[in-house]
Amino acid sequence: MLVPHTVCDETNSKHWNKAGKVYTRRGQNLTNVPHDIPTEAKKVLLWYNVITSLPAGIFRHLSQCVSLELGKNRITSVAQGAFLGLDSLTHLFLYHNDIYVLQPDMFQHFLQLSLNSVVEVKSESFRGLESLTMLLLNWNVLSTLQSGMFKHLSNCTLLNLRYNTLCKINQVAFVGMDSLETLYMEGNVITTINKKAFHGLKSLCTLKLHQNNITSISNGTFSGLVSLK
Repeated sequence: MLVPHTVCDETNSKHWNKAGKVYTRRGQNLTNVPHDIPTEAKKVLLWYNVITSLPAGIFRHLSQCVSLELGKNRITSVAQGAFLGLDSLTHLFLYHNDIYVLQPDMFQHFLQLSLNSVVEVKSESFRGLESLTMLLLNWNVLSTLQSGMFKHLSNCTLLNLRYNTLCKINQVAFVGMDSLETLYMEGNVITTINKKAFHGLKSLCTLKLHQNNITSISNGTFSGLVSLK
């Protein structure tokens, strides 16, 4: 069900910088996204609160918003369609929440998901994110990477998977990531890297795998990584 919103007036003017078009509610123990965010807001800053869920359509009136800051909350539930209407969004910050599962079509923009509790990424979670250039999933609890889970991220240049609980890298885990240049995977518990794990990563320049427990690397694992330094 879509959540209604009201127009910003004098009652919340202290939260609204009209000149900069910035709406700020930092550290106010908000449990829900406010309904009075002005439609002309360019930046919405809601970090350091106790928001637990993002209902469908909650931001649908914010077509001019370019930056949405939701870090340091207690978000566990993000409904499909929660970010519909954010047509101008370029930065979405969701670090340090309690998100467990990424559903298909949940996100459509730049993703900063560090310091959550993500244990699973559905196979179509990143559908529609062909323009995404950076994905940060470090400091979560991912244990496996499904083959092809990043297949829609054809323009992503940086993928950060540091400090999860990954134990192996399956074949073609990164298929479709033709533009990937930097891949951080240190601080996991990886023991095995399968052949073709990095298949197709012709643009990869930087690969970090230290602080793991690697005991088995298949022959030819790094063949094809022509740009690796």
